[in-house]
Amino acid sequence: MKKTKIIVAIALALALTGGILAFLIPNAVATDAVTESEMTWAKEFLRGTLTDPTVLYNDFLEGNKGTATPSFSETVPSAAAELTGGETAEYRVTVPQTGLYSLTLDCGAKERSFVNITLAVAVNGETQYSEANNIDVPLFWKDSTKDFPLDSFGDESVPSVDFVGGSREIPLYNNTYLTTSPILFRLEGGENVISITNKSVRALLTGGLTVTSDTPLTPYAEYRQANGGEVVPGIMTVDATSYAEKNSTFIQLVSSNDIGASPSDPVKRMVNVVGFGEVGSEAAYELNIEKTGYYALALHAGTQSDDFPSFCTIKVDGAIPFAEAAAFPIRPGSSNGWINAVFGSEDGEPYYLYLEQGTHTLSFRPEAEPMAVFLRDLRLLVEHINQFSLNVKKVAGKEVDKNRTWRLTRYMPETEDTLKAYNILLRGLLNGLGEFSEKGINASTLSGLMEAIGLMEKLSEEPDDLPLYLENLSGEQVSALKSCGTMLDSILSLSFSIDDFYLYDGVTELPRENPSFLSSVSSMGSQLWASFTSPKYAVQNDDEALNIWINSSVMLADTLQKLADTRFTPETGIKVKLSIMPDQNKLVLASAAGTQPDMALAIERHIPFDLALRDAIYDLTNFPDFWDVAGRFAPGALIPYIYNDGVYGLSESLDFQALVYREDILDSLGLEPPDTWYDVADMMSELQRFDMSFYMPIASGVGYKWFNQTSPLIYQFGGDFYEEDGTGTTINQPNAVKGITLLGDLFTTYALNEQVMSFFNAFRYGQTPVGITGNADYLLIKYGAPELTGQWKLAAPPGIPQEDGTVSRWFISNGRASTIFTNSDKKEEGWEFLKWWTSEDVQSEYAFTLLSQYGYIFLPGNLKALENSYLPDEDRAVILEAVKWLRDVPRSPGQYMLERMLSDIWNEIVFEGIPPQVSIDMNVITIQREFRRKMLEFGYADEDGNLIQPYAVRELDWVLEQLAAHGSGKEASP
Repeated sequence: MKKTKIIVAIALALALTGGILAFLIPNAVATDAVTESEMTWAKEFLRGTLTDPTVLYNDFLEGNKGTATPSFSETVPSAAAELTGGETAEYRVTVPQTGLYSLTLDCGAKERSFVNITLAVAVNGETQYSEANNIDVPLFWKDSTKDFPLDSFGDESVPSVDFVGGSREIPLYNNTYLTTSPILFRLEGGENVISITNKSVRALLTGGLTVTSDTPLTPYAEYRQANGGEVVPGIMTVDATSYAEKNSTFIQLVSSNDIGASPSDPVKRMVNVVGFGEVGSEAAYELNIEKTGYYALALHAGTQSDDFPSFCTIKVDGAIPFAEAAAFPIRPGSSNGWINAVFGSEDGEPYYLYLEQGTHTLSFRPEAEPMAVFLRDLRLLVEHINQFSLNVKKVAGKEVDKNRTWRLTRYMPETEDTLKAYNILLRGLLNGLGEFSEKGINASTLSGLMEAIGLMEKLSEEPDDLPLYLENLSGEQVSALKSCGTMLDSILSLSFSIDDFYLYDGVTELPRENPSFLSSVSSMGSQLWASFTSPKYAVQNDDEALNIWINSSVMLADTLQKLADTRFTPETGIKVKLSIMPDQNKLVLASAAGTQPDMALAIERHIPFDLALRDAIYDLTNFPDFWDVAGRFAPGALIPYIYNDGVYGLSESLDFQALVYREDILDSLGLEPPDTWYDVADMMSELQRFDMSFYMPIASGVGYKWFNQTSPLIYQFGGDFYEEDGTGTTINQPNAVKGITLLGDLFTTYALNEQVMSFFNAFRYGQTPVGITGNADYLLIKYGAPELTGQWKLAAPPGIPQEDGTVSRWFISNGRASTIFTNSDKKEEGWEFLKWWTSEDVQSEYAFTLLSQYGYIFLPGNLKALENSYLPDEDRAVILEAVKWLRDVPRSPGQYMLERMLSDIWNEIVFEGIPPQVSIDMNVITIQREFRRKMLEFGYADEDGNLIQPYAVRELDWVLEQLAAHGSGKEASP
């Protein structure tokens, strides 16, 4: 008996220990490889069950496997010398045999543009695959100088870039550049009609079209045998910053403080590295070869990932010399520092380039072709999971009953096969991509796939219960769908940088990859010392210059300083000194202490009023041409800078609001993008059926809500915020109450989500397929979700229908402000600078420079400059129309309490169930009390609340009257 008890106790202890370990140690994920037949079945099953599968380029190639054509090349002339936006040119070409052919178009942009021109190509009236609708015609650029200009601290600055115009022969690639060779089209034997449509608004110069049969690249062994000559001894070092031309502004000159780069200085910035940040971007170098022969190539390079390679194609005189030069892998070093990447075989033998004496071009281009098939499979997964999850929601509904015994496979018998196909495809992706890394499937880059497989295994255990765990399949937080999206981002962002490259004999020892430990320590010490002693890290005024404090990053400040030094100062003779301010909220203190600058730039829109209230900044309407300059901006953007009929700032940048919607999801639900808030209310029942919602910005952030989140509907109903004399609020008046009530109803009656942690993620993964976006979320969606390309659109923001049939779409937004200080003795000089800085030419150049040098997108406050901004044509048209409805809330001494109470009103309506009118009436008492207290504090009222000096609150109508009186801004507002 005793023995039995001991055995039972041991068994229980082991079971308990095993349970604890099972809880603490995650289950092993099945990562075994899958067979080719399994992968084929999985992909065919998923494509076959998609409602409207997208035919991608790789699918097209698979369908045309084994199609061989004899050598053929012919150029046919163009029927049009120029294609404007929307126009189509047709080319008729006769080929000897049915097969695959590439196209090279003699073309070029007619004028400088911020964006490449996009073409659509159809063959015999048919678009053969999705990517054929987005063919890229790159623009070409060169640096204005290679003698990098120095700023006032001796730091090198990135030079401006010049547009290289004219036509040239451009092989046609899709804008994702997932192939090293031009994309192919199927032409039938005999005559074919090739239609090329300009999808951009900018004109394209067109010439002949060359049609060439698909010819494989020559292997290196044949290339080496075809050319005579010897290996040229010695080594030639080429600075990567010396490129002659580039086809993308995303090839950027970079200042690296890493002393492993050359030239370098631990304290002064040196422009010494070229970043290749976008697949398909290409830089060409002109080389003077003194002796004919063979040259090995090595790149002193750095990769973004520490365990996954980047890929680079090498071209000589515009052509890939042999097959191995396409998508050559640049593998990361062991310390994730600089590496000498020798262009050669896996066993370390260099490939030699044959170069004859004279001038040649050598080009480098980032590639994604080795990943193309995996990207296609990832996109198939993302597309199918989105559709499948929607179908599950149609069965299960929004509120899944946790206590119900689910039998999903009775309603969706394909569920088990679907989950099986997902698992196969994920394991195939993991093992396929793992072959690129020395760490195999354990590479950190692939951790997202490992996570997705684990989730899929759990879901496959009980497919009938899938509705209970749908968040693990397609949720916003931890889900297989999110992991697949993350993997897409990771693969497409495998960029690299080049410091130098070497043409050498393959045996000469290359320069050191990375500095020694002592050199690194010495460099870090010098940088630390300079941070305390160098004047460039201190905010100091210069008595001989126009002193400007700017609330921005070093990158933006340096760019504007350079523009001022090279353009404004030579034109006006006014020296400008820009300093980055440590804290914009301390401008009031700086003014009180007499240490303020002459001007401040890029400050938040609430700061100018606080300064004007204390007489710290200057009324710009004192300048006789102020209203002429003010006509450059959206009239509503001036409102927060108005104080007692004076205007104390100009909007140098702006934000916008527009409707963004997933076209694929709304189409599958039979919904149209909403035009009014009543349309939003109507669509919510259908969205809720599938656990989806509409996004309003008030659902983001913490409990406190700002004017731009709480108040647009007040304006859309024709309401106001203030009494005319500024002594009280009018949010308890009928029109304002209507706006607040509808805002509450959208959440209480129609059940919009009250809190959305990340609209970008919710939109990307389908939980919130429609909503209001501003600039930040728009850029995230555009550049952070490549798998959604072509599946979403912008439209006008929803509004309230008016009696005349129009829709009021007012939204509250703004940008950053520029202002001049009252105590400045350089007010006239400051005004000259403001006029220059906010001009169309300068703001366009500033936006272009930031884009071309740093890849940063800046939206100018000048509306004419906004028309030139780096935005797709269709999106730009929507944004320009939407900006006409931009306005801001006037400021008053007590406006902060109005903003706070509007936030409280919304919270009380939505979370406490208090009726809107009751909540408004209660909070208005607090607002009125604070208004009276502030009017007393600033000398506008006596202790009894009687006005002793006038205070005027000016709204949009007053701004429009001033602009009209000066003939400005007549078309800037609806």
